Amino acid sequence: MYGITRYQRGYWKVALERNGVTLAKSFPFLVHGSEEAALLHAQAWRDEMVRKHPPMSRRQRAEIPMSTNTTGIPGVQCTLGPDGHPQAWTARTKIGPGQVLRKYFSVKRYGAQAKPMAIAERKKQLQQMEGVVIVHPSEALVRTAPPRTVPLDCPAPLAVREVVRSNNKSGVAGVFFHRSYPTHPGEWMATTYVGNRKYLRKHFSVTEYGEPEAKALAIAERQKQLELAAHLKPRKATKRERSS
Repeated sequence: MYGITRYQRGYWKVALERNGVTLAKSFPFLVHGSEEAALLHAQAWRDEMVRKHPPMSRRQRAEIPMSTNTTGIPGVQCTLGPDGHPQAWTARTKIGPGQVLRKYFSVKRYGAQAKPMAIAERKKQLQQMEGVVIVHPSEALVRTAPPRTVPLDCPAPLAVREVVRSNNKSGVAGVFFHRSYPTHPGEWMATTYVGNRKYLRKHFSVTEYGEPEAKALAIAERQKQLELAAHLKPRKATKRERSS
């Protein structure tokens, strides 16, 4: 499947390379409700990225200096003589498979004009280049196909704090049963991540409230935490946090 990979940890990942930049996004099954729904969202996002970020034209790429270029001018090379001085300037452009345009300008013949003449020739050669950089065949199909949209009956993605994790036995996101040690009677805990490694937490002892009441209190507390988290302004990460 073009640009989309399934990972065993439970998510689809879209990764596209565009002009030296990677466009990537993960689509967890839990967040989207199911593996199938996550795939639908992943495909829609991939198609959107393909349309928003078309490949560069062949001419644009030809204007990027190669690492072997020593003149600083793409497609223009300088030939040095035995004395280390410029002997000639050459304009060279590959406009297609087996099609290379090349023109040589001798310093002996043209003097100081050899370099600007080679630069001007290179511009003429570039005008003969057409089309875009070759991409995966499937991408061309994506770009020309009708826009893909997520079906209306597909569930909307959950916020991360709403996801019920696989180790959650309460059935309510953010509400967990916890024992400090094997013989501990236990407690129900409500916890909500509010950003920058900060959490809201509150514990309700089974010994103090009883099992059903402690769980009910934790669920109610979780709702309060969500309401509070929605109004909190995330603080800026410290220098130590940014570097960790």
